[in-house]
Amino acid sequence: MNRLFPFILLAALLAACAENTSEPKAELSETDTSCVNPSSLNPNGDSEMALLMREMTVFTEKTKELLLGKDSLLPYPAHFKGMLTANTTDSTINKAVLAGFSNDFLGKLKALYDSPAADQAKQFNLLVNSCITCHENFCHGPIKRISKMLIPG
Repeated sequence: MNRLFPFILLAALLAACAENTSEPKAELSETDTSCVNPSSLNPNGDSEMALLMREMTVFTEKTKELLLGKDSLLPYPAHFKGMLTANTTDSTINKAVLAGFSNDFLGKLKALYDSPAADQAKQFNLLVNSCITCHENFCHGPIKRISKMLIPG
């Protein structure tokens, strides 16, 4: 028994000092970033473009939901034009190429709002695909999430 005492004491001490892991930890869903420090989403800081892209994500997910429910679109987000002048997290990005992708997105956004209700799902998917195409060239990380925004069919 005397030989086991130090091990029992050590085990008890470790157990007392160990973090309580019996409580379930909250997990974030792919779309819930409300309780995350925004700087933790991007360890390099939050550029104007990163913040705008997060807003565009919320807008696009809501628009998909509205189109699937046969509801009216949100008001036109004219401020998305800011993507043409927004600073980016990576300052070495070719601004001319990015402007081309941004103009493509803005054109498809206008087409979505100009199209009749019967064509809006198709126009919406073209808009989402323009996001995917841009991210294939610049920032691959969100492609999987963006792809989930497409309306099936």
